[in-house]
Amino acid sequence: RWLPQCRDLKSRVFEPNGSSCLRVKTVRIIRLAICLLSSSRFGASHGRVGAGSSPLLAHKRLECRNFQSSIATFLSDALFASNYQFMSSTSSAALSTASTSQTADRANEVWRSEYPFASNYIQVGPNRINYVDESASGVDRGDPVLMVHGNPTWSFYWRRMINSLSPDRRVVAVDHLGCGLSDKPVDHEYCLQNHIDNLCVLVDQLDLKNVTLMAHDWGGAIGLGALLARKERFKKIVLFNTAAFAPPYIPFRIRVCRWPLVGKLGVQGLNMFAKAATFMATEQKGGLPKPIAAGMLAPYDNWNNRVAIYNFVKDIPLSKSHPTWAVLERIESGLASVSDWPIMMAWGMKDWCFRPECLDRLSRHWPDAEVHKIADAGHYVIEDAAEEVEQRVHEFLRRHEAEGK
Repeated sequence: RWLPQCRDLKSRVFEPNGSSCLRVKTVRIIRLAICLLSSSRFGASHGRVGAGSSPLLAHKRLECRNFQSSIATFLSDALFASNYQFMSSTSSAALSTASTSQTADRANEVWRSEYPFASNYIQVGPNRINYVDESASGVDRGDPVLMVHGNPTWSFYWRRMINSLSPDRRVVAVDHLGCGLSDKPVDHEYCLQNHIDNLCVLVDQLDLKNVTLMAHDWGGAIGLGALLARKERFKKIVLFNTAAFAPPYIPFRIRVCRWPLVGKLGVQGLNMFAKAATFMATEQKGGLPKPIAAGMLAPYDNWNNRVAIYNFVKDIPLSKSHPTWAVLERIESGLASVSDWPIMMAWGMKDWCFRPECLDRLSRHWPDAEVHKIADAGHYVIEDAAEEVEQRVHEFLRRHEAEGK
């Protein structure tokens, strides 16, 4: 009986002038979806609980209902805790040509003041990939820094680092296909290997040489995959809270986002993953400042524009049967081949996703890497400790440039 109510999800949640009752409807629909999922799993293994059922089965059914209710409440609170309303019903290929609605105009004003960079594009098949390409006038553009973001961010995440580094060197910051200001095709196969291939196209088309890879989150696997495929074009590595191996664990709050129906509804339909990150991925009290949170969320303003966010979550491999598992194994097997390169890793030690175990594992491959553990920073380490991180990066780059590396 839940199926018809789940099928008209979009009309129930996104109906015109229905924002005043959005929370109530969101809780109701999520609860119905979880009931559908949990009931089908429970029923398959335990059968129906009736008058003649054992007390143990009745207790299990009660636990199941309590679990459904608590998860629904958690997901709903995650959606509304940041109190941001970026649920535009229009779709756009990029925010550079955003809708003319008042909501989109206000969002543009906020994030554009933080992100004044010009858009540049390369063509990859039928799609355009956006990138920032900044440097001061007269700067030698021969040794660029290539910044590679993760999920659910975009090149906006690097805005302070772009401003900090571009007076002295060329900085290129890419938006993956489906992210930021790049095209967001709904029928594309979003997976790690394709993101790596797209980044290789960017490096080749821009003819980047002597590149310093700078990466965060999924950007680590994507960037290192491209580096190993184009090793002759890179020479230094700077990483922040990332991984380049099959996941040794997956936090429960990430697993929830992968559940059938519930995950797609929450991540792609209600933007819970990106919204929750504005306060769960930072150690700043109250979450990211509103203008910064607005910028993080700005490109992901409707169902279609969140397609890559959901597919990044789906692409986390749980077993060797997942095709991305083999890609990650291949990347990890190649890490030792660059162990003698200049490498720096700065880590927010309060990250609950890319925990310190990830740093330890990378350090085993790169025992001579320069490591900075930032005790009071979370996953968004360059938001939580911007000045310290910028100083460390400048010192690292200048020192190795002076040594001719």
